[in-house]
Amino acid sequence: MTSEAYTVGDVDDLGDAPSHCSNCDWKGNASETGNIGSCCLMPGEPSPVGRCPSCDSLAYIDSLSVVELLCRASLVVFDACKRAVSKSRSLDNLNLEYVIPEALRLPVTGFDERLDLLIQDVRKLGVNPSTDAAPAPKVRIVIGLDGGIIQGVTANVPVEYLVYDYDIEGSDQVVTRPALDGGVVEVYDAESYPADVNAEIIETIYKAVEAEAGSES
Repeated sequence: MTSEAYTVGDVDDLGDAPSHCSNCDWKGNASETGNIGSCCLMPGEPSPVGRCPSCDSLAYIDSLSVVELLCRASLVVFDACKRAVSKSRSLDNLNLEYVIPEALRLPVTGFDERLDLLIQDVRKLGVNPSTDAAPAPKVRIVIGLDGGIIQGVTANVPVEYLVYDYDIEGSDQVVTRPALDGGVVEVYDAESYPADVNAEIIETIYKAVEAEAGSES
């Protein structure tokens, strides 16, 4: 496999993106590099950002970890969303093709402070980035009884239930299990079972109960 010489066209302006020389010890910002002009690259090699201001060799953007790149991209996207909202524009039409180049362009200096500000802005929206990315729904369960015997258990989310039946007199199927208030207790030997899941009917039932409570007050 051979390298092939070609003339590099316009390169995205990556501004203060950290860069380094492939030949000497130079390190600096992408904006300090010169035009690439003609160069030879092997297939699969990374694209240079410019030429080293010290020795004129090819210079490249410093590699970022996935986490660093995602953090930078988050800043760019959030800034774009804030600008759109401030101008009453729809977020559905955001053009995000520039996110990665813009994320690489962010200067190292002050980056941590900008990330802290992003987290503060997100928290102002009532979201905790560390714990509230996907709030868990409140588990709601309806238990049907007839003559003191469970006929069915229905919940709004998948859940298992276990019945502690303390009426064990005369039964030979008795086990000792941890008690709900500490210690141990003897109960009928029963397995756990999955509840039926029907979020729609559970929501309807709970709304009716809430309406009853509201009318009584």
